[in-house]
Amino acid sequence: PTPPIDLNAYFTDVPADLPLSFTYDDGNGHGGVVADPRHFSLSYPDQGVYTVTVIADDGDGGRTTSTFHVNVEN
Repeated sequence: PTPPIDLNAYFTDVPADLPLSFTYDDGNGHGGVVADPRHFSLSYPDQGVYTVTVIADDGDGGRTTSTFHVNVEN
């Protein structure tokens, strides 16, 4: 697995009246709801560069999407 990252360190909500919820697409055909955004980690079966998309939703109509690349070397 990739080292865990804290998604809360990369996304903020103003005002912070509701906690953010996160969904993801790992760029390898998997995705879903992030159960614990403080320890987000992914696993890949093969080496390569994968494009990961994370969507943060504040539950109050605000959404943002961030895309980043994960370089896997097995």
